[in-house]
Amino acid sequence: MKNGFYATYRSKNKGKDKRSINLSVFLNSLLADNHHLQVGSNYLYIHKIDGKTFLFTKTNDKSLVQKINRSKASVEDIKNSLADDESLGFPSFLFVEGDTIGFARTVFGPTTSDLTDFLIGKGMSLSSGERV
Repeated sequence: MKNGFYATYRSKNKGKDKRSINLSVFLNSLLADNHHLQVGSNYLYIHKIDGKTFLFTKTNDKSLVQKINRSKASVEDIKNSLADDESLGFPSFLFVEGDTIGFARTVFGPTTSDLTDFLIGKGMSLSSGERV
């Protein structure tokens, strides 16, 4: 698992002008309604664990995951076991404290770039020239 801590803000002028994005309030507003987003052929989901911690999940059916039957010594692609409306999900964990986040991701889990795409895709408003 890869871990990191990051400052969260909106910026203009190559990072010279920085403003708070109040990430916790924005994420909590999503949880009551629509907490998933399609990005290409994958989906991103966010679920609250506690007041400051969130589970951030990305579907990724292209990753190589095998189901192993120990008694028969057989190997099968786990995707063959999924129903049409099921996908493999890989987690990351997000800890939000003010304008700082702790981000822990698994190998196939969503990245901080996926989080940025998720925030913008869910309607985080940005002024002209602003970046998250």
